[in-house]
Amino acid sequence: MSQLIIIRGLPGSGKTKKARELQSHYNCMLIEPDALLVEDGEYRYTHERHAYAMRRCLEMVQVCSLMDADVIFADVLPSMDDVGDVVRAYCVGWAKPDLMVNDMPLLTVEESMARNCHKVRREDIERMAATWQPWPAEVGK
Repeated sequence: MSQLIIIRGLPGSGKTKKARELQSHYNCMLIEPDALLVEDGEYRYTHERHAYAMRRCLEMVQVCSLMDADVIFADVLPSMDDVGDVVRAYCVGWAKPDLMVNDMPLLTVEESMARNCHKVRREDIERMAATWQPWPAEVGK
C-alpha cells in the first residue's frame, strides 16, 4: 500500500524541516508548493502565485499516485477542503494510500510573522489562521 503523508501548518511552523526529516526516513517524494514560488533566487508569495503552484503540485501528486509512489506533501492547507484536495489528487488512480496527516503546532499570527522565512505578508497569514481547521484526531495521524 502506498503512503501519503501531509504536513500542514502556518508559515514558520517547521513544515519543511519536518517534511525533510520524514523524507529521509521514508525515502519518498517530497512535494511543496513553496518550491515553485522561488523566482530568481527569491521567494515571491502572492495568493495567486500560490494557487498556481498548488495546481501544479496536485498534478505531481496525481502522477506519483499513478506510479504507486509514496508522497510527502507539505503546505499550509488550512481547511479540511484543502487537505481533501491533496487526498483526492492522490486517489485519482487505483491507489488508496495509507494516510498520515501531521499538524504542526499552531502559531499565533505574531509567532508566524516572526518565524516565517519567506516573509509572507501579515494579511495572508491572518487569512490562513482565520480559516485554520485542525485535523480531527479520530480520522488518524
